[in-house]
Amino acid sequence: MCSGLDSDVKGHPVETGELLPSGPSILTHRKPPPPPPDSVPLGKPLKTKDQWWAGASGADRASFVEGEFARKSKLVEMKEDQKKCATCSGKGTINVNRGGIGLAAVCPRCHGVKEDVLVTYE
Repeated sequence: MCSGLDSDVKGHPVETGELLPSGPSILTHRKPPPPPPDSVPLGKPLKTKDQWWAGASGADRASFVEGEFARKSKLVEMKEDQKKCATCSGKGTINVNRGGIGLAAVCPRCHGVKEDVLVTYE
């Protein structure tokens, strides 16, 4: 015999006067949340000037010395411009996804400076 109900259990309803059944809530029976995972580094640490110099190629060192000479020397006619970082579009942060959670991290290219300094000289 098919009654259209989802159970064959029979009984009599009990009136409690409440809209919801009394007793502990289903929310109180939840398991405690798992401990948070170990933190994940969001970027590379900045190198000190000595660490950068020790790991830089000869061409990078020459370009750095030439650029600094042009910036600081009164003998060179130069023009200094600023350009937004290409990675973060001048925001200083990028959006990253860590374990399904969207986070803002410091830009790995400009390290939050937001702009590049372009030195043009003759």
